[in-house]
Amino acid sequence: LLAVTDPDNGCIAKLGPIQVNDSAHIPSLVTDPPSYFLYSCGHLFPQITAQTDTLSSISWYYGNTILPAFSDTLLPSKAGLYKAVATCSAGCTLSIFDPKFVYADPVIKLDNPSTKALCNADSVLLSVNNDFVFFAYNYEWMKDNTTTVGTTRQVYVADSGYYNVSVSSSASGCVDTSTTIHISSSTVAVPTIAPQGIIKLYYGSGVRVSTANIPGYSYQWLRDDKLINNATKSSYYITKPGVYTLIVGNAEKCSNISLPVEVQHTHRYQHITPSTEKVAGEDNTKDVSIDIYPNPTNGQFFLNGLNIEEEGLNLTIVDLYGRSVYQEILIAVSGNINKEITPGDLAEGLYLILIKSEHHSYSMSLMVVK
Repeated sequence: LLAVTDPDNGCIAKLGPIQVNDSAHIPSLVTDPPSYFLYSCGHLFPQITAQTDTLSSISWYYGNTILPAFSDTLLPSKAGLYKAVATCSAGCTLSIFDPKFVYADPVIKLDNPSTKALCNADSVLLSVNNDFVFFAYNYEWMKDNTTTVGTTRQVYVADSGYYNVSVSSSASGCVDTSTTIHISSSTVAVPTIAPQGIIKLYYGSGVRVSTANIPGYSYQWLRDDKLINNATKSSYYITKPGVYTLIVGNAEKCSNISLPVEVQHTHRYQHITPSTEKVAGEDNTKDVSIDIYPNPTNGQFFLNGLNIEEEGLNLTIVDLYGRSVYQEILIAVSGNINKEITPGDLAEGLYLILIKSEHHSYSMSLMVVK
């Protein structure tokens, strides 16, 4: 009660009563066992209990984040730092008790799938990904449950078998054992591309390169170390110069890459020094040249001849069985021939072109690709 007296007239004014309620208490923490660090084996976290008076309410925090729990008990869901805050009913200042650190020890998560292949006699890394690491763990990697192959969080293995790891903590006494990982052995041989080496690609032509087609294998062609879109078969038809390689993979996701094949453009379409039959007593010092392009071709091609001594030459196209599939007489004008050859619908394959005159004969190969 508050009384105020006026000194001039002696009047007294009274204000009140005002009730003062001191009902906030610093809450206490009860844990079993009582410790700043509360251990749990796996995800079996201990319950935390806070006590305060009946006129106060309790809020729980995980770090600085308030939790949706408004009771005197809390069951943590993960490892971390927890604290309780009490607020009295009269709006008293918040009071905070000692925070508690809940330590999950240990929960094993393997970074590897349940099965993995050792590719081409290589090694594979096995590792543990723990949810929360505070104290040091002890590790023991086992092969086939009989042989210890490592005592660290990560281990490289180079043998096929069944592997698991046991993780323990001397601070808490908790132990956990992982699931088993099956490591198998798989080999993909280096693919061989045919043809090999340096390939001369003549303008307007192309060449097909290929490797063995193995069922269940995947294929990816590369040009200058870049993936070629939709080039995922065992063969590929090349029309551009560059360095080509092939990646081959199997169902175990093992792979290998071929030796490179270089394809070059040439400034001439194709120049073949023809085989000739020299006639005794004649001078064959002139440089006779016959070119055909494109080669390979889809069937139609051009023939250029220089320094041809005879006016008329017989052209015959012969297949691999020795059968004549096309014939034509070529006429040289001033010793030169420039002729488009249209033999019709030739089947895909290798052909021999024979050009004969009365005193000379020339031969060269032609590849037809559809």
